[in-house]
Amino acid sequence: MYYIFSLLSIYLIIFIVYKLNITILSRNYYIFLSIISSIILIPIFKYEDLGIPVLIIFLIVMIYIKTKQLIPTLVSVTLSFILFLFVDFLSCTLALSILPLDSVLDIKANFFYYTLFYCFHYLISYSICFLINKFFKQKLMLINLNFKNKFSIFVLSSLLLTFLIFYINSVLFFNSNLLSQNQVNINIFMFLLYFVLLILIYYAFSQNVKKESEFIHRKTEFENLKEYTQNIESLYNEMKSFKHDYINILISMAEYINQNDMENLKEYFDNNILSISKDIDSRDFKLGLIQNIKIPELKGIVSSKIIRAHKDNINIFIDILEPIQNINMNIVDLCRVIGILLDNAIEAAKKTSSKSIKFGLVSRKNSVTIIVINSCPHDTIEIFKIYENGFSTKGLNRGVGLSNLKKYYLNITIFV
Repeated sequence: MYYIFSLLSIYLIIFIVYKLNITILSRNYYIFLSIISSIILIPIFKYEDLGIPVLIIFLIVMIYIKTKQLIPTLVSVTLSFILFLFVDFLSCTLALSILPLDSVLDIKANFFYYTLFYCFHYLISYSICFLINKFFKQKLMLINLNFKNKFSIFVLSSLLLTFLIFYINSVLFFNSNLLSQNQVNINIFMFLLYFVLLILIYYAFSQNVKKESEFIHRKTEFENLKEYTQNIESLYNEMKSFKHDYINILISMAEYINQNDMENLKEYFDNNILSISKDIDSRDFKLGLIQNIKIPELKGIVSSKIIRAHKDNINIFIDILEPIQNINMNIVDLCRVIGILLDNAIEAAKKTSSKSIKFGLVSRKNSVTIIVINSCPHDTIEIFKIYENGFSTKGLNRGVGLSNLKKYYLNITIFV
């Protein structure tokens, strides 16, 4: 019976990690973890106080090897174990309330009751994971979980402290011979009180982080608007310069008209004047299309990249036919992602003879598709390599690759 319920405990914990889905891994990998942990860790679970810490270390190592994301891995595993321990107490209370039992030890002594206990455990675990995914997962995914983020450190520290309290309490209570229903109820009440205090602290801290985030948002908005204004001023100055040159252009045509040399005048007009006109119309059209971007910060970064591409003689095609009102992503991160993609596209296009970039924003029902297409040299690397960690076409430790975008911004999907 020991081996069966040890396996059930391991599978329950891995099931909770999988259902929380903070670290995005495939179902097959979790099945692999279940099989490996069953083989390696079952003997250790004979020592109950040692089994959980060893399983924690095992899961952290295995998930980190796959994701290379330390903070999300720690948060995922720690939160899963907290839920497992908390549901243990809830299941005990439910079992003691429904079944004719006097203490938790009576549950462990009876195979049928122990089986019912794990059924309660599974149902409660599934329900809590469902609620977390429904109401809190989206907010958690928008947090850039890393050691530079104060909120990430707070979340991780709180979870580690909570786990430590839960685990010590679990060891003390489940090793006691006096586990009555009243004692379990008191224990759960203390846990709920702790959760309330933790939520209040979390709320106060999150409000502070929110204010700090709003300040950074305003600062970024100001910088991008400033850059956008400078770009508009630059265009205005170019048009003003062209206006001053307009008289010289007319004078240059006067001699052909005086001599009634229409053939050479037509050739001069086609080769010189018409190309200037097309260039101005093209630039006006490109900048006119970004008026559909209703996010000032994004408009600023896109316009600056368009002007930079134009100065590098890159032909850029813009496709933004519908208004882009909102993108469900932190504005600082959004500008960084767009900047990275367009900078990489410009650098690659400059090395080609066609020098072309196509940029599009397509608004869908629940998402916005960002399209960046650019001409590239013939010696372009294999597609699969661009997702490798540390890879860059600019050399070792240079540039920001798609692997970094996928790593730090988990709520975006990249297709190549």
